[in-house]
This record gives sequence, structure tokens and C-alpha cells, in this order.
Amino acid sequence: MLIASKYEEIYAPEVRDFVYVTDKSYSKEEIIQMEYKILSTLNFDILSVSPLTFLKRYHFVSGDNLRSFYLAQFILEFSFLEYKLLFYPASMKAASCLYISRKLLKLDKAWNQSLVSASHYDDKELKPCVKDFCKILELLPRINLKAAVNKFSASKYMEVAKINMFN
Repeated sequence: MLIASKYEEIYAPEVRDFVYVTDKSYSKEEIIQMEYKILSTLNFDILSVSPLTFLKRYHFVSGDNLRSFYLAQFILEFSFLEYKLLFYPASMKAASCLYISRKLLKLDKAWNQSLVSASHYDDKELKPCVKDFCKILELLPRINLKAAVNKFSASKYMEVAKINMFN
């Protein structure tokens, strides 16, 4: 928790707060030693770039309307809990979602040269990831977890969750 709070919080709790929370089960020194041990094991590599970061960049490069971005974001958020997609790089997930979005909205060409240059993926390289996203989208009508659907059904997000994706 100490590492996570230092990474996420503006004002992270102090080590003495963790000593207190653990009812003094661990000393300040033990907590600091464990923090160092964990970070050393991870080679201090705790940063991962979100697919959303890549999606924003690709959308900017595409010059598309906001609706294609929101639809790609919806597809991405809807699929966050899918285990099979964890193995794809964040950049490929973002590119695949934008590709699907552009296809569904029938924009010029689903994947143009600007997007290939920005993402370093051509449409053939995206194909396996796109197929996996499409399999997940087929589950959309039967899924019980509706948070992403409710969020992207709002007018603020141009109601992209209401788009018929299976016509």
C-alpha cells in the first residue's frame, strides 16, 4: 500500500501511518525494508502506460470526430476485465479499439497510413487483437456488468453504447 499510495496519491501517507494501521505489528524500518525489497524485485519498474494514453494519441493523429474516440474508449473500457486481452500490448489494444470504432462508424478507411505511422501497426497486425475484441463485443447484450454501458449511454459520450454493433 505504501508503494501504491506514493505512486497514486498527491499526499501519500507517511510510514508512521502504516505502523499505526498495523497496530505496530511492523516497525518503520521493517516497512521501509519491505518496500525496498519489493521495488528491487521489480527492478523499480512500476510504471505501465494505459491503453487510453495510446488511444488519445491515435485519435489525435486520425483527426476523426469525437464520436469515434468515445466509441473506441467504450470498447476499451468494456473489455478491461477480459483475461485474454491482458496479453496484448496497451498500444495494440488502443489501436484495435480505434480500428473497430472507425469500421463501425464507416469512416473513410478503417486504418490509414497516418495511423500506421503513429501506431507502428498495420491492419494485418491488428487482426488477432481485433478479433478478440469483437468476440467480447458479441457478449455485450448478455453481460451483467453494465457500468461501461451506462456511462457511454449518456449524452455526454454521444450515446455510443447504443450503437448497433451487429448489423
